[in-house]
Amino acid sequence: MLDWVLGRKKGNKKPKAGQKKTPSYDEAKRVAAKGDAKARAELASHEDLAPEFLYFFATDEDPAVRKAVAKNDGSPLQADLVLAKDVNQQVREELAYKIGRLIPTLTDHEYLQLTSC
Repeated sequence: MLDWVLGRKKGNKKPKAGQKKTPSYDEAKRVAAKGDAKARAELASHEDLAPEFLYFFATDEDPAVRKAVAKNDGSPLQADLVLAKDVNQQVREELAYKIGRLIPTLTDHEYLQLTSC
């Protein structure tokens, strides 16, 4: 989320423990269009997934998928703004937890950039 807001480039992050490598763009499109909720949530958990997928998943019918986006540090600000109004309390809580976890890691300059948005 904050990389998107602050304009930092994302590097190729290593997958989290137990997580598969981020699929190709074409494979991600296939999962987004035809994958089951479990596959979509797994895909939405990748921090280096293209932002357009995370934004798309922010309105997914399944709350587990939206929760994965809310938890994802790589989700774009636009997706987080959608999730902040989610009908599911657990999705909103996960988003608040992520923001609370990330804010203390900001430099003074980054904090000023964020608060001026």
